[in-house]
Amino acid sequence: MPRVVRNDGAVEEVVLPLNVKRLVETDPALGHGETITVGPFAMEGYGKITVLVDADQDGAFDITEHATDTGAAVKTPVTAQATVGSTYYEGTPTGIGQPYCAVAWTNGHVTDDADVTVTVLLEGSAGNAEVVPYDSSAVELFSDTNPGSVQLRTAAGATLGTAADPLPVGLTTAAGAAIGEAAAAPLFGELVNSSAAELFTTTTPGQVEALITDGAGTAVSQSVSADYATITVWEVAAQAVTQAATYTGTGRDCLYMKDIAVSAHATQASSADGCLVQESNDNSTWYTLSKCTLAANTNTILYAGPRSRRYVRVVYTEGDAGAAVLNASISASPQ
Repeated sequence: MPRVVRNDGAVEEVVLPLNVKRLVETDPALGHGETITVGPFAMEGYGKITVLVDADQDGAFDITEHATDTGAAVKTPVTAQATVGSTYYEGTPTGIGQPYCAVAWTNGHVTDDADVTVTVLLEGSAGNAEVVPYDSSAVELFSDTNPGSVQLRTAAGATLGTAADPLPVGLTTAAGAAIGEAAAAPLFGELVNSSAAELFTTTTPGQVEALITDGAGTAVSQSVSADYATITVWEVAAQAVTQAATYTGTGRDCLYMKDIAVSAHATQASSADGCLVQESNDNSTWYTLSKCTLAANTNTILYAGPRSRRYVRVVYTEGDAGAAVLNASISASPQ
């Protein structure tokens, strides 16, 4: 029997209404050895079968299980259950596992016909019981006027969510120290300098330094405002280029950079549109980002703006005027 435990500890039983279905088959002159059948009938929602046989001759019935309402019997939980003429018989088989059942009664008299009525009663729950919780004053909980509450308790029965035992889950270090407490271990992180002094405070403001390096990674300058992030500079220094030859620079990886600025200076002019800024996705296939004719002994900004591919390089072709010395730089910034 289902039970409901009230807020005050009282236990109440819930009586589920029964769903009863009756099936009847009648034959006033069922011959010797002939069978009258009730079903197959659906068992969904029913957990009990009662068979009532009223006959003026002796006989016997079977209860069979079926996978469908038209299929052959799969199992026979009750076989040749004898019935005595002019009496009722009640049987309640258990363990019905198929969705359909049938009851078949056979006239057992050697010569006479039987006047027989077979009644099958199916019993089950009429549906789910509606359980309404009440407080100790018999007032319904979880309503608009009395929303009620749910309490969480520890395994030892202590109520959670109190001042002494707060409900939020705490974070602890590997050693078990609480995280998020001002005195123990603050939840937020702190930046400190090499002397363990906290940075970015009113007394220790700190600063951000950008390291500018050449193509080999050697620092070339460190005088950068704290408002800027790291700027990387690759330089081509005093690169000798023979007459009418082409210098192709190394592809520089600008994966984490947004903007680039490329400049060049040569002691000889380039060929027509012979000074190029190129970019590539794979450092193999190159596309021209900008091109110009570089004048001799003139420092020229070749390109300044966002890149669209990962790698960047400089290409210079001497304009057939004689040997040249090339200086170039690529600077890249995430801003």
